[in-house]
Amino acid sequence: LHYEYGYTIDECAHLIGCATGTARSHLARALTTMRKDLQNE
Repeated sequence: LHYEYGYTIDECAHLIGCATGTARSHLARALTTMRKDLQNE
């Protein structure tokens, strides 16, 4: 949501029903996983 549609982290957190810090953690974890996957190609 943040990168695809331009929502702020606060807006993303509200939309998925979690705290802002949790949304930041999810985003950071997803980016780390994606970077690792892309490096392994």
